[in-house]
Amino acid sequence: MGLLEFFGFRLPEMLITDVTRMRDDRVCVAGISGRKSVRLHEPPPTVELLASLGGLTAGDVIRVQWRYSNRWTPPHKEDARWRPATVDRRRRLSHAQQHEMLFGSAFASVTEAFGNLKYLSNRGNPAFPTQTGKRSLASIHATDVHVYRLADGLRADFKDARQGWRMLPVESIAIREHFSACAECRRTGEARASSAILRVGLGRPFQPDGQEPACFAQVNCVVQADVAESHFA
Repeated sequence: MGLLEFFGFRLPEMLITDVTRMRDDRVCVAGISGRKSVRLHEPPPTVELLASLGGLTAGDVIRVQWRYSNRWTPPHKEDARWRPATVDRRRRLSHAQQHEMLFGSAFASVTEAFGNLKYLSNRGNPAFPTQTGKRSLASIHATDVHVYRLADGLRADFKDARQGWRMLPVESIAIREHFSACAECRRTGEARASSAILRVGLGRPFQPDGQEPACFAQVNCVVQADVAESHFA
């Protein structure tokens, strides 16, 4: 056993699945290593840090030293410590390859992945309990995916095997950049997919005005099997 293994650090390959914006210059980066979901949480990734690593986006396969944090709070069990200097970019997967890798482990519904709702926000965004839950990241089989502009952000409506969902914030950096660069998306303000695997995450506890603290769901990535005319690639 090497020194890194002794201290709990691993150096397997990791498929990056989620790269999302946060406040200020912070970025959330998560992926799948073997069968484990991992969020590269400590030290906190920033725009500058990712740029120094050559950038990271969904579909990148890297090797990096990481271990789960001993300070995580449910439902954010995926939080991990990592060593940015060890990032080794291996290859990049197409959306079709990502879809194939995520398909078998994807959940049929949001509630299957995260449990029962705590409430819906005034706009319909699903809120889940704090301090509980088995996970905060999941792949979801979805149909009738509709991503659209709302004010200065993007929102998503979709259906899973149990019900329809509305008004989930779309925090994927790649999708947001595409909507700014794509002439058609700028013109229509929307993009659709008949079916896709969504990477859905639960944010940190937040208390809207007049409501209880909760972890709100957001869309981190949209992965289609056929991306011939996709606006999510």
